[in-house]
Amino acid sequence: MDDVFTKRDYVRTNNFTVSAKISEDGKIWHEVKVPNIAAGGLLILTDRDYAPSDVLWFDLKIDPRLAIIVPITLKIKGVVKVDRGIYDDKRMYAIVFTDISLSDQIRLDELVHMAAHKYGDN
Repeated sequence: MDDVFTKRDYVRTNNFTVSAKISEDGKIWHEVKVPNIAAGGLLILTDRDYAPSDVLWFDLKIDPRLAIIVPITLKIKGVVKVDRGIYDDKRMYAIVFTDISLSDQIRLDELVHMAAHKYGDN
């Protein structure tokens, strides 16, 4: 699946309302903020400290700002790629998705590209 990700043209957008919970063990969950999301990863803001290569589980509910699209819920596994520093008194991390079903990947791709087409990417 890595070949699929490396050949993609990534578009990142913040044109969603994303409710996100993360877990280090898949059992205990806590909420985080998601400033933006892409088909291959996302940014999170959290009070917790993580190191590059830490694995996290995500429970995401994505509500696009497009009237014709219904919210979707995704259960995804990702890895911390980089610590981006402190923003709004929280630590920001870039996350790369490492375990996502093909159907969820397709739905996320479509949402991100539709939102970017309608509102622009950022």
